[in-house]
Amino acid sequence: MLLRHRVPSTLLLLAGLVACDAADPRSCDVLANEAFRKLTANGQSLNGEHLNGYSTNGQSLNGENLNGVSMNGIALGDATIVAGVVAAELVGTALVATLPDGTVVAGEDWVGAVLQASVGGQRLELRIRAVERDTQDPTIEWYALELDGEPLCGEGGRGLFVAGVWDETAARHDALADAPDIAHTFSCATGAIAKCVTWGYTPYGAGVDAHQSCTRLARADYCGDGQAHTVDGTLVDVFDTLGVQESEASVDLAFEAGWGPDGATCVSRPRYLELDDDGEEIAVGCWDTLPACDDADEAIATGAALMSRSAPQTLCHG
Repeated sequence: MLLRHRVPSTLLLLAGLVACDAADPRSCDVLANEAFRKLTANGQSLNGEHLNGYSTNGQSLNGENLNGVSMNGIALGDATIVAGVVAAELVGTALVATLPDGTVVAGEDWVGAVLQASVGGQRLELRIRAVERDTQDPTIEWYALELDGEPLCGEGGRGLFVAGVWDETAARHDALADAPDIAHTFSCATGAIAKCVTWGYTPYGAGVDAHQSCTRLARADYCGDGQAHTVDGTLVDVFDTLGVQESEASVDLAFEAGWGPDGATCVSRPRYLELDDDGEEIAVGCWDTLPACDDADEAIATGAALMSRSAPQTLCHG
């Protein structure tokens, strides 16, 4: 595949799966392809594993969880700069503001600033502890945030801001309906929102629909209801009609689905055959309502801009 970005579109997550009885013909798979150990992750989380798993004073930072996958992110409000409160705007993923005296606040100027954030209706204060411009994509600026003195994305972790907010179904909106001043989201680098930016599906470049389609694809959210059907450790080939990523044809994977902002536009096979603790198949709720497609051409005919391939595998629950 001819990669247009430093992050390959064919990805392997490092965590293995829970193994079933080896004698079971539908036993669960454990990924052990060392050739892909160096590649970047693609997992369940919309906003990042550390962000979604963080808690403060006994309460979940993300508010509601849907089947163990946290959906509510951190939405940016005003920022307190020594002289007062300023409204920040995004240029790419970079925060930029202008003080009353004309001083422009950007880059490392933000270190020490306090952001007013909203999480599931709860207002929090987040302090910027570090800012770093991406060395290969100048439109990406990474931020390390802390809450009550603790790193928000884990020690050494970082994330980025994007325009828009996401609800419990992982649907994107321009702003919160009951708080229109909240119109930006922070995603740790491990989350699908940030990953899709680094894969080249930037809201400000490829477009909002392309970025949203990517978040559905990354999480195997076929029904567009916020339910992920993938796990850490999954090898996925991501490609599109937009000239961002091309398929890695040399990797032996099977066509999976075509994707749009609301989920899969058509399906060939699920990323995983999911089994419950009795070994019975767990069906994807909307599967029978989605058109069938066996290749990219058929997917494009259903309106797909992004497509995915993966290896047939089995996932056990319980």
